[in-house]
Amino acid sequence: MKLTPDDFVVFRRALLPFETLQLFHQNVQSDPGSFFKNLRDFFSDPFLRRGLEICSPTFYAQCLPFLKGEPAPGEKKIAITLYKYLIRTCSRATPFGLFAGYFVSELTSSTAITFDQTDSVSLYHQLDGGVLQVLQDKLLSDAALVSKLNLITNSSVYQTANVIRLVTSKTENAKTDFQLTQAERNFLLESVLDVCTSGLPYQQVIGHLQDLGITRRQAKAYLTRLIDAQILLTSLQRNVIGPTYLDYLESHIVLKQTKYHKHLKKLQDYLSDLQLEKVQSTLQRITGPGKLPSQLVHTTARFTTKQNQLSYSSTEKIAHQLEKLLPLLNPKPNKDLDDFASRLHQRYGQRKVPLLTALDYDYGTGYGKLNDESSHILPLLDYLHRAPGPVKAKKPDKLQQLINELYSKVSSPRQMTVELTDEMIRKITPSPQVPSTSIPLMAMGRIHSENPASFDRQQFSFELSAFTTYAAWPLLARFCMGDDGLTTRIQSAESLRQKANDQVIFADIAHLPSPGASNILQRPDLTSYEITYMAGSVKNSDRIIRAQDLDVSSPDGKSLTLYSSKLRKQIQPVLYNAHHFGSGLPVYKFLCDLATRHITVFNWNWAHLSDAVFLPRLVRGNLILSKASWQISYEQLENVTLASEGQLVKIWKPICEKMGIPRYFTTGSEDQQLLIDSESELSLSLLMDLLKKNGRLRITEFLGGSGNGLLGSKANHYVNEIIIPLTCRCDDSSPQPKKERKIKPTLLQSERSFILTSQWLYVKIYCSSRLSDKLIGYLLRNLCQKMLQQGLIDKWFFVRYQDPSPHLRFRFHSNQKDFWIPLLKELHQLLAVKLADGTVQSISTDTYQREIERYQPPYDQIESFFYIDSMAVSQCLTGPAPDADLRWLLALLGTDLLLDDLALSIEQKLLLVSQASKHLAAEFDQPVKLIASMNLHYRSHSQKISQTLKSRQLLGEPFASKIFQERSKHIRILLKNPGVKKSQFTANAPDLVHMFLNRWFYTHQREQELVCYHYLKKYYTTTMKTYLKGKNIPKSSSK
Repeated sequence: MKLTPDDFVVFRRALLPFETLQLFHQNVQSDPGSFFKNLRDFFSDPFLRRGLEICSPTFYAQCLPFLKGEPAPGEKKIAITLYKYLIRTCSRATPFGLFAGYFVSELTSSTAITFDQTDSVSLYHQLDGGVLQVLQDKLLSDAALVSKLNLITNSSVYQTANVIRLVTSKTENAKTDFQLTQAERNFLLESVLDVCTSGLPYQQVIGHLQDLGITRRQAKAYLTRLIDAQILLTSLQRNVIGPTYLDYLESHIVLKQTKYHKHLKKLQDYLSDLQLEKVQSTLQRITGPGKLPSQLVHTTARFTTKQNQLSYSSTEKIAHQLEKLLPLLNPKPNKDLDDFASRLHQRYGQRKVPLLTALDYDYGTGYGKLNDESSHILPLLDYLHRAPGPVKAKKPDKLQQLINELYSKVSSPRQMTVELTDEMIRKITPSPQVPSTSIPLMAMGRIHSENPASFDRQQFSFELSAFTTYAAWPLLARFCMGDDGLTTRIQSAESLRQKANDQVIFADIAHLPSPGASNILQRPDLTSYEITYMAGSVKNSDRIIRAQDLDVSSPDGKSLTLYSSKLRKQIQPVLYNAHHFGSGLPVYKFLCDLATRHITVFNWNWAHLSDAVFLPRLVRGNLILSKASWQISYEQLENVTLASEGQLVKIWKPICEKMGIPRYFTTGSEDQQLLIDSESELSLSLLMDLLKKNGRLRITEFLGGSGNGLLGSKANHYVNEIIIPLTCRCDDSSPQPKKERKIKPTLLQSERSFILTSQWLYVKIYCSSRLSDKLIGYLLRNLCQKMLQQGLIDKWFFVRYQDPSPHLRFRFHSNQKDFWIPLLKELHQLLAVKLADGTVQSISTDTYQREIERYQPPYDQIESFFYIDSMAVSQCLTGPAPDADLRWLLALLGTDLLLDDLALSIEQKLLLVSQASKHLAAEFDQPVKLIASMNLHYRSHSQKISQTLKSRQLLGEPFASKIFQERSKHIRILLKNPGVKKSQFTANAPDLVHMFLNRWFYTHQREQELVCYHYLKKYYTTTMKTYLKGKNIPKSSSK
C-alpha cells in the first residue's frame, strides 16, 4: 500500500498573526487599566468591525457604543466577548466569516508562500439561509406568480397500499419540523402526480385536468389544495447544488418578467460589494418590513497570495509516514445500516424493493430511530427508558494493550513525549478490508517549522488532527462557491472516478433539512447526477435521480445495493458537504449513511486512560498523533481561583513548572477551543472563570508560538491548518467464508404440540404493528366469524409478537378433518391484496406449542378463555379508533373488569398488580426515578381513572364498555362449565391479564403493561384506604 499526495493542498489560516495577540497581552499586562482602550484600538479597524457585524449583527449593535467609547450596559461582559473574538482571530485557522479563511497551494519543488498585502482577502458573500427562506415564502405567497411557474411532484411522494404518502415541512423561527402524511389514492390525484413528475407549467396542469372533465375553476381550486398540502411544489424550491438561490431567482425566466426582478438584480450587486444597509433595504422592498432575520449574510474569506507553492517532497514525507498508520484506520460502525440490510434481506430476500417503501416504518422495514418500534404516539411511555442489558467484561484487545504499553513509558509529567514505533503498530490487527481501486484519503493538521526553508529541508513536525478515507472532497466543497479553481479540481477528480467505474453512477445528495443549513450545504455542481429529496434542483430532468426512482436490495443481509430502473445502473450516493446528518429524515440519513459507509478514521484516543491527570504527546517520526494534556480541577487550584487581582500569573507559574504545563494551551471542544496565555493575567482570568463554572477542565498544549510558523514573515506568523488530499492503492481482500446455519430440531409431543394437519392451525402474519389493528378488527375477525358460522372452526385466538419483526399469531381450532385446507385457502385469498401492496409482508404456518407449565389444566378451557378475550378485543377494533389516551384508559377498565370476572377481591387485585408492577419495573432504567415519574403522571390523570373504574365505563366511549360487559357474560358462562374450577382461573389471573394487555396494545406492550399495573396499584391502594376508613368499597360484579 502506498500513499501519495495529490498536486495541491488547501491551507486554512487565521486572519491576524499570532504576535498580535502577544502584543495585546503585553500591553494589558503592563497596564491592566488599559484593557478597554486596547480593545477599542484593536477593533477600530473597519474590516474587523465588519467581521463582527457579519458574524453577529445583534452583538455588534450591542457593542457599538462601547467601541465608540460611550457608556454601554454590561460593558464588562461585552469586553470579554470582544476579547474572545480577538483570541480567535489570532489563534484559530478554522474559517469563520472574516476572522479566518483559506487558500489553495500547489505542490512543487520548493516552498514559497507570500501574501498580497494590498488586497490580502477575497470575500465571497451569500445571503444567509434564513433570509433565503423568507424570500422564497414571499414569492410563493404571490398567487399570480405561482400560476406562471412549473409545478413539480413533491420528491418525497410514494404510493403504497391504497394511500399516497409524503413528507411535509413547516418552518417557524428558523426551525423546520417534518411530518409524514398521507392521502387516499384516486385516479385524479395519481394523474396529476404523474404529469408533474419532472415539472409542468401551471397552466398546462390546468389544461390536463380540464381534459379529464373538470372545469377550469374546479381545476384551480384542486391545484390550490394540492399546493397547500405540499403534494405539489413549484419550480422555486430552494436548491443546494449549483448556483446560489439568489442567482437562480435572478436568472429565472418567469421572474425576469415580474416586479421582483429589478430588486433581485440590485440585491446581487449590493451583496457582491457587501453593502449591508442596501442589502437589507432591498430585501425589505421584496418581503416587507420586519420579516428578516438579524443575520443577513454568510461570508467565506479566501486569502490572495503573490507566491503560493509548497514542497512536494516534504508533503510526500508526511504521506509516507501516514502509510504506517493505515492498519490503525478504524471503520466507522453504522448499526442503522447493518440492521436495515439484515431486515431487508430477511423480508425480501434478494429482491429489489422501491427505496421509499423499504424505508417506510409501516409498509417496509423502517430505518434508524424511525422504525416500527419508534413511530407511535404512546403517552404512557413518554418518560420510560428500558434499562441497558448487562455489560460483558471484555478482555483487553491489542489496541488497549498498546495504549497501556505507551502510557507505561511515562515516568513523570516532565516526560512530555512517547513514541509509537513501527514494531508497536505491527502488533495491531491489520486495517479493515478495502476495495482494490484507488481510495481517496485526507490528512488534516498543522505544520510546525521555523520557516519555509526548514520545511523544505524536512525539518518540521505535523500535528495530525484528522486522517480518514473519503473525506477530503466533502470538507473542501463548501469553499468551492466563489472559487472556480478549486471547483474545477474536484470536478476533475470526480470525473476520473466516474470513468473508472462506468457501471456505477455517482450522484450527489441534494436535500435541505432546514433554512439555515444552506450556509454549509450550498456547493457547486460537482457530479453529473444528483439525488434530490426535499430540495429543488437546477439540473436537467434527465440528470436528476428522484428518490421515487430508486430501488434497494440486500443480496446477503450485509451489503446494500441502490439501483435506478430508469437509468439501468447501480447508484452510489456521494456526500459533498460536511453536514451532520445523524438526526435527519430517514431517507436522507440512509442515503448519507450509504455514501459514507466505507469511511475509515484514524483518531488516537487514550480510551480507558482518557481521564488521567496527565497524557503525554504521542509522536511517530515527524507526526504528532496526540498532543500532551492535563486535567485540572477547581479543588486542585482553589488557591489560584481565589487569588487577588494581579496575582494569577505569579501563583500559576510554580504549578506550571511542577506539572510541566507550557505557556500556551487550549481548553474546550474542537468548535469552542479557547487559547490561554499563562503569562497574561487577563487570559488566566478566563481560565479561572471556566474552572469555577465546570469544576474540572482538560487543557491541551498549544504548539506554535512566536517564531514558529510556516506562514508569514520574520516578524509575524500565522496559525495554519492544512488539508492534504491523498490517494492510496490497496490489495484486494479475500472473501470471508460464510458460516453454516444450524437449525434446531423441533420437539413434538402429544397434547402439547400440534402440527399443520392436527386439530389446531397456527398461522403467523407478518405486518407493521401500526397496521395490525385494521387487519385484526376487520379482515381477520370477519374471516373468523365466517368460519365459525360455517361450522368450520369452533374457536380461535390471537397474540401479538415480535421475533424480531412484529407479527400476529393466530390459532384456529376444529375437530373436522382437513379443516385447515379451505381455511388456509380463504386466508390466502383474503390477504393476497395486502401481500401485494406491502401491508402484509409474509404468511407462514408453524407448530403450535401449548404452554402447559404456565397454565393450570384443563388447557382447552384456557384456550376458550383466550377465544372469548380475542373476540372482545377484535370487536373493539372494529369501532371508531380511540385516541392514545382513551386507549390506555380502556386498558385499565378492561383489566379491572377481567379481575372482577375472575372473582378477585380488592385485596387480591392490589397484590396481583403490585407484584406485576415490581417485576416489570426491574426491566427499566432507574426504577426509583421511574416510579416517581409514574406517580407524578398518575396524579394528573387520577380523577378520570377513578371516574372510569368506579362507573365501569369510559365517559363518551360506550362502544368498548359494552363489549367488555359481553366478555364478562361469556367468561361467567365458561366458569360454570362442569369440570372447570374457578380457583384455577384465579391462580392464572396474572397470565390471563398479561395476555389481554398483549392483545390490546399494538406496540410496546411490556412498557404500557407496566404503567397500567402501576396506575391500578395506585387506584386500588386509594380504594383500600377508603375501606379502612369505614366506607364501602366497590363490590365485585362476579358472584
